[in-house]
Amino acid sequence: MTNSWNDIKNADVVIIMGGNAAEAHPCGFKWVTEAKANNGAKLIVVDPRFTRSASVSDLYAPLRPGTDIAFLSGVMRYLLANGKIHQEYVKAFTNASYIVKEGYGFQDGLFAGYDEALAVANDTPFGLSSGIVTRSLKHASHFKRHSQAGMVMVNLPTAGVDYHTPFGGRKASSYGPREQGAYAREFYTVVKTVYELA
Repeated sequence: MTNSWNDIKNADVVIIMGGNAAEAHPCGFKWVTEAKANNGAKLIVVDPRFTRSASVSDLYAPLRPGTDIAFLSGVMRYLLANGKIHQEYVKAFTNASYIVKEGYGFQDGLFAGYDEALAVANDTPFGLSSGIVTRSLKHASHFKRHSQAGMVMVNLPTAGVDYHTPFGGRKASSYGPREQGAYAREFYTVVKTVYELA
């Protein structure tokens, strides 16, 4: 949620997933009940547990633990395939412009574009931290050997370290005096994000 609690009263659909706002946030949950009473809002609760929030929902969707991403992917696919999204809002205020191009796929435990992504990640004078998410031990080992970073993480967020701090790493990372403050952080930091664009 990125807006304030009281804005919920203006909603026509409220989705609670993996939480129990009725018990954990009773003061905030009053806005959900106000939206239901005054707007006719529908409350959807997605949770493996039947909670107090689920008991007052219009639709309760129990799912197995660990399947929330598959569930959300299915919801997004349905909304996109059936034209159920607000096109102008989604284009202007979300990352929907990063729709993957034709040919993008997932095969042998790795997303298409691995070689290009590794080349872009290595194309920097610094090399503090990098990471890969894959089911393939072969590709994880290849990435560990070929990534030009001091810390290489497999199936973990690279933000597990303070990657804005120029201590450790390879190439130009960690050269010179170690206590340079914000100036060193600005000088040594190169942030790159790799997307496959349509």
